[in-house]
Amino acid sequence: MIVPIERDLAAERDYADRLCVIGSFPRSGSHWTRRMLAEIVARRNGMESGAAFGPALNQVAGFTKPFERGIWRDFDGPIFVAAHNLREFGPEYLKVYLRRDFEAVWRSTRKAQTEMGGCWWGGTRDECFEKWSDHVAYGCTTAPLVIDYEVTRTAPATTVKAICKAIGFQVSEDEIAAAVRAGARENMVAEQSLHCPDRDWDIVNSQ
Repeated sequence: MIVPIERDLAAERDYADRLCVIGSFPRSGSHWTRRMLAEIVARRNGMESGAAFGPALNQVAGFTKPFERGIWRDFDGPIFVAAHNLREFGPEYLKVYLRRDFEAVWRSTRKAQTEMGGCWWGGTRDECFEKWSDHVAYGCTTAPLVIDYEVTRTAPATTVKAICKAIGFQVSEDEIAAAVRAGARENMVAEQSLHCPDRDWDIVNSQ
């Protein structure tokens, strides 16, 4: 006897309406950007200021398979998911693409390859360039909003404002300032050290 799987269609619609996928090639600032946005969502939902690295990235903002994990049900607001696999969620959910210069990506990738196994985006310089080129071409032609890494690096508040405006998420100047503070490299490194001590490589970009 086959027992049909009961689907919660209302929950699926709610999830889809709130989903905001931020796509990027690895080492292009997706975790950083999502960390800043997660700070705003965390504060809106009564979480302590400066939410911990684990909860902010993996629970409030969503990490992998957020619908199946169901954590998104416990808070209100956009579900910000960072994705390197741009086809995982479907093109209609890819709201933002973060673009970074290849030379900078390659420098960071070479470092990543020495610190971790399974660096799928690495390989030789030519192999990495081919993967990066295809990824950027798809992301930039699919996402309605494209933001260059240098914009985030020099003016992170501009990136936060642009993303929130693009998805119709009204935020205050105080919330934007809090998001930028949360995304400061020293804060993210401290959070990673405290909450992810066994991580074998640095998820926070060093350059």
